[in-house]
Order: sequence, then C-alpha cells, then structure tokens
Amino acid sequence: MRDLAFVTLLLIMLASQARAQGWIRSFDSTFWDGSRQVLIYRNSTRANRAQVLSREGKILVNIKAPDPFEPSAANPDYYHMGSIDFAEGKFYCFQMGSLRSDKDGTRMASRVLEWDGSAWQVLAKATFPGAGPNRLWKLGNGKFLGAALGKGVFVSMGRSYPFAILRVTEDQRLEVETGFDLGLEKPQFQGDQGPTYRALMSTFLVDAYTRTSNRIVYVSPLGLFWIFDSETGALKRVTRLYSGLKDPLLDGKTPLLDGILGFGVRPDDQILISARTEEAVLTTRKMVAYPSSSDPQAKQSIDFGHRFYPFIDWWLLDPEAGTFTLEAPPMNFPSTIQDEQAYRDFNWRFKTDGMNLHLLTFKDMYAKPKSN
Repeated sequence: MRDLAFVTLLLIMLASQARAQGWIRSFDSTFWDGSRQVLIYRNSTRANRAQVLSREGKILVNIKAPDPFEPSAANPDYYHMGSIDFAEGKFYCFQMGSLRSDKDGTRMASRVLEWDGSAWQVLAKATFPGAGPNRLWKLGNGKFLGAALGKGVFVSMGRSYPFAILRVTEDQRLEVETGFDLGLEKPQFQGDQGPTYRALMSTFLVDAYTRTSNRIVYVSPLGLFWIFDSETGALKRVTRLYSGLKDPLLDGKTPLLDGILGFGVRPDDQILISARTEEAVLTTRKMVAYPSSSDPQAKQSIDFGHRFYPFIDWWLLDPEAGTFTLEAPPMNFPSTIQDEQAYRDFNWRFKTDGMNLHLLTFKDMYAKPKSN
C-alpha cells in the first residue's frame, strides 16, 4: 500500500514549488468571549500558548503548552505542541503524535485535550490514515469540525474529503461521522489524482482561523474564507476577497502571491482584514519569481517583488452576508510594503478594548508573552 505520509509530503513540496512563496506568515487567533479577549499564539516556542484578557488588558487566564504526546524517537525533544481552540468557555487542544507504519499503511496517532482549569486532560484519542488532520474545532453540539490537507484522512461513503464532522464515541475515540468538500467548483480529491486545488494546500498548513459568536472562520492566505456554523459545523458559505481569483487559478500551476496580511474579529462579529491588492496576488509572481536560496541576488529579488504592488488595503467582512466593505486604514500604520523586512514586520491584532490595533514586528511576534 502506498505510504500516504510520503504522498502528503510530496504534495506539500509540489505546492510550495508552484507558488514559490518563501517565508509563510503565521497568524495568532484572537476573538471574544463576552467582554474578554481570547488570544491563541501560533508561536510554538511559547510556554504559554493561550491567554484570556480583560478589556483593561489584565491577563485573567494563562494556558500552558501540553505535555509531549508520543515524541519522535529520533528527536525526543521535539513534539507537536498542539493546535489550541476555545469554545463555550473552555480551551481544547488537538495534538498529533508519531507516524506508525504497518501492513495497512501509515497512520497518525492523535488526541484531543481539554483544559480543566489547571491541567490538560485527555478527552478523546484517534488514529488517522496518513498524516492525519491539521486542525479540529470544538462544536457547540459536542462534536468536532476537522480540516485535513491529505487525501484518505477523512473518508465517508468511500470518498475522501478535506472537511469532516467527527464525534466522540463512548470509549473516547474520535470517528468521522460525515465528510464534506471545499464548496468550490470541483471536489478536492478525485479518484487517484492529487488535490484539485493545490494552491490551497498552504491554507491547511498555515492554520489561520477566528471565531465570531456563532461562526468559525477558516482563512486562506490567498483570500478565501470558509464560514462554518459553530454549533453544527455546517459550511454556511465560501467567500473570496479577490473576485478575479477564480477556481481554475487555484490548481497550483498558476504562480500566486499570498494576499492576506492580517485579520481579526471585532466584538460586533465583523472581521477586519488587511490585504494586498488583487493585482499583487495575481501578477507579482508572473513578473518576479521567488528566487532560489542559492541565488546571490536573492534578497534584492525578494524586495523587488514586494515593490511591484506595495499597497495595503483594509476591508471589513460581514460573515453573515459574506460581503466585503473597503475600510479606511488605521492611523499610524504603514500604507505600503516595500521589502521583505517590512512584510515580516507587518503584524497586528486588536487591543483588548476591541477598537484599536497593536502593530507588531516580527520580533514582537516571537517575544516571550507577558504574565501577571
């Protein structure tokens, strides 16, 4: 039987070569629990992985990283620290373990943890085909919504799907209840072929999302937004910031530039977005290919690519209507990105007052979090 993990890795490499993005932006997740701000860090080096803050900025809760789950025998100091989520007043963590290979193929051991107020407790376990899911979100009905990059992870009625609803059995095992597709023109997985929309594979790797009071919003760096019902996991709509980014352009053969530079939900459930222009996404990589690491002029080429279409637009997404409205830029924020350093230093999140924004440099994003 073909090694699914190897196939998944190969597809990731192919997608990376086709899109030639270079450094991939990481997005912290912030949303609201009433008047409290929930902040989930993507920086896996942090001892504190998530925090709850008051409107005045006081840290009310610090959530530490979970203990190792089946660390790699080759590198016991490394393990998947887990993808953190917050739903209905509780923190959850989806954590992957080690790949196992046997006569039935390659499988990934995984588990879901729940924070009991002082420590992580095991809520459910599972062993998935291939490299397993990339993310699970807790739903209001007690089930989980899952996202998977690889084929064969979520199988329902004999077909593979990128999304699935999973339930916890009486013996604390996770199992797929139903699978569903991306909501685009064609299925993501067809027959023995690879993914239909290879350009979207980084969506599952970047793992960018936020929550409103009743929606889970999964964000592609290319400007697509999957909006799910947070109670049932049903896909309510797929909306895209760039109308010219049609489905055929997502095949992985068209050179594209990531457009989303930042996003965050306001207390009123509207999602603020900073993004490159549509021209930047669709044409930059056609004019300036991302250089190889051995290119002596690599830095100059990367910087030159940013300057083709340097402008930053601000948008407001209404997740209920799926519509975008152009917004005035915030005061004292850069209006352009002129080079790679400026790109890495353009990070932001809402302050705890729910109105103003923090502008964060690359160094800020990887700094040790405050505690009080």
